[in-house]
Amino acid sequence: RAEGPQMRRGYVGRDSMTASEKEVRKDDETREMISSMEMEDARKRGGNLEWLAVSSVMTVSIFAGLLGYDIGVMAGALLPMSRDLSFTSWQEEIAVGCLNFVSAAGSISGGTMYNKLGAVKCVKIAVVLYAVGMLVIAASYSFGMVFVGRLIVGLGVGLGFAICPQYIAEISPPAWRGVLVSCFEISINLGLCGGYLANLVVVDLSDSPRWRLLMLLPLVPTSLIYILNIPKLPESPRWLLREPRNEALARDVLVRTCGEAAAGPALADIKEIIAQQNAEEESQGDRGKKGWALLFEEPVARRALLIGAGTAFFQQANGSEAAVYYVPQVLKAAGVESERDQLGAAAVVGLCKTVFITVGQFSVDRYGRRVMLLTSIAAVTASLWLLAYCLGAAQAGGSAAGVTLF
Repeated sequence: RAEGPQMRRGYVGRDSMTASEKEVRKDDETREMISSMEMEDARKRGGNLEWLAVSSVMTVSIFAGLLGYDIGVMAGALLPMSRDLSFTSWQEEIAVGCLNFVSAAGSISGGTMYNKLGAVKCVKIAVVLYAVGMLVIAASYSFGMVFVGRLIVGLGVGLGFAICPQYIAEISPPAWRGVLVSCFEISINLGLCGGYLANLVVVDLSDSPRWRLLMLLPLVPTSLIYILNIPKLPESPRWLLREPRNEALARDVLVRTCGEAAAGPALADIKEIIAQQNAEEESQGDRGKKGWALLFEEPVARRALLIGAGTAFFQQANGSEAAVYYVPQVLKAAGVESERDQLGAAAVVGLCKTVFITVGQFSVDRYGRRVMLLTSIAAVTASLWLLAYCLGAAQAGGSAAGVTLF
């Protein structure tokens, strides 16, 4: 009986609200309902992180680590390799630098191969090229054989760099895409660090078995991922949807990588993007079939190409990558005679690079890409000037050069 009057009073209070008050209350309830529906829709679109997505990213990231290993291991393997095969200075430079030129060709061909073969077959080809190239280098007894092996490795590295990040993005749930794609870059630098450490571990071996063992070591994980992991990789749903008859397969991949709730919205988004691309190509007619030529004809595309390619070019041309390749030689020129100390310092350089790559991955969204890029350029420029001074000034020693490299 005590509750009856209270409920009645509340009921009367609601009845006694004015029409405007009722309208405001109704609008508030509607906004709350819409907000909750939008949050639920965003959650569904974001998707869950399914095990197939995790295992696929891990497989591709292991291969990324092997690509980084090649960079790190050559810094130390070049020393015994040069002594064993009697390389001249220019042969050393070609053996190291040819990989970057050939990997560029592998990257350029990556888009065409992806369109024709799909992501999984491209990953298989990249792994095979890498393994064959390292095997050829390990069996080499002349500069020519090493050169051929480095060319083959370069093709695999370039193809891997072109395909793997795109593949990770296309199989990742939208909510986890940024984190999972960054795993590729982090894995490269972990592999680079591993290459430096491998040099340090085998430093006491004689020259010939030492550098050959360093070339053979990555064949173990390469063989394992090729036999055990790569056959389980799902094909990219975006590549599958290039043919309408593969829609069921694409949906199945999305369900197994993003979850049932996110599969439908993700499938619709991909189909919409493909439809827009097809519509643009049809509207442009023969002009839409020009491919690479459009990069130079369209002002927006030309500017994007200039910025992207120019940034990548000067990142290599400024010499910072060369400094990473030639850490032992740089320290030797600065007065560090012990090869163990040179390789130990190289390992620390690799560790520092890995740490700050990780910091950069988690800072870029906070501070912005332009700020991070300009800050990095300024720091690299200052470091290279200081490194040049340390190598040229008589009073500077190995410690100064080492600090600059770090």
